[in-house]
Amino acid sequence: MALGETLMLPQWLTLTDQQRRHQFEQLVRYFVSPLASVDQIRPYQYLFKNYQFESYQAFVNGIDFVFIPGISDFITGLDLPAKRRLIQQLPSAAKVADQRFVTRETVIIPPMLVAKNPINLTQQVKGVLNVLTGFFQGDLFFKKRRQQDIQKVLSALQRPKTADPLTFELPKFFETAMGQVRLLPNLADYQFSVNRLDLTGDTLLSELARQGFGLADRYSYLYLRTFKQQTYFPWGDTSQAATSAQLDGATYFGLNYVKAPTQAEFLLDQSLVGASADPIETQTGLSASPYYLGQTTLDQFVPDQVFYRPIINIVFPD
Repeated sequence: MALGETLMLPQWLTLTDQQRRHQFEQLVRYFVSPLASVDQIRPYQYLFKNYQFESYQAFVNGIDFVFIPGISDFITGLDLPAKRRLIQQLPSAAKVADQRFVTRETVIIPPMLVAKNPINLTQQVKGVLNVLTGFFQGDLFFKKRRQQDIQKVLSALQRPKTADPLTFELPKFFETAMGQVRLLPNLADYQFSVNRLDLTGDTLLSELARQGFGLADRYSYLYLRTFKQQTYFPWGDTSQAATSAQLDGATYFGLNYVKAPTQAEFLLDQSLVGASADPIETQTGLSASPYYLGQTTLDQFVPDQVFYRPIINIVFPD
């Protein structure tokens, strides 16, 4: 079996754990910048409904990347009957919505390394500190310059002797002089970031490119978000204003997404999925649908509402 084939579904899931780790290590070696810090290579498992997804993950420059295999025949978008069924629920938005859905297509999705957690537009990740070991991994220049920020977190991790170990909770957020420190959803690592000064889309794409990263295009985003669960909205097929609980649904690959109706994810073409400046798109839930091509632009958002997800596409030369 050729290397490229083993990185695609369903072949990837037939590999042994040892084979998957070997493939992951090879990908990191050849597709991640040699200047990047690669740490904590470890197995990744996620159970979605009756599907068991298995892969590998690692921190690259403090960003937790998961390997997502590609697929050669991903069917996505809405065909005409599906579009009509959805538009019937949207009398107030039918004219707007009619031309703004991704139409049914079969596309090839390349394998990729994908950030498990979206990052706020205002932040640039510099590294992570492991809760158990207290070790910082990531940008060593940042570590040297911002040792006071690292010590601040380490001090907060010292549980008071009088605290109940069963109820003691880790601090979830720190503000620093140059940025932020956030406890990741895994509750095992703190992620350090610095404030980004230029918040335009073009600048973000340039910054990511210098690190060897990119962003998902619409089809890759649909694959990551809807594989094995192709409903109109993250919560099902019924049009309604989104709530945080509805946006916090599971997906096949187990990635995390924005969880508030006021938040949006920024894609490669500089479109956004999630919140909208259009009240009709918000009231109907259209802006939350990954199939809907909204018209809201980055400059219509407060920067804290926008998130981005770095990816590394695995593309072999012909």
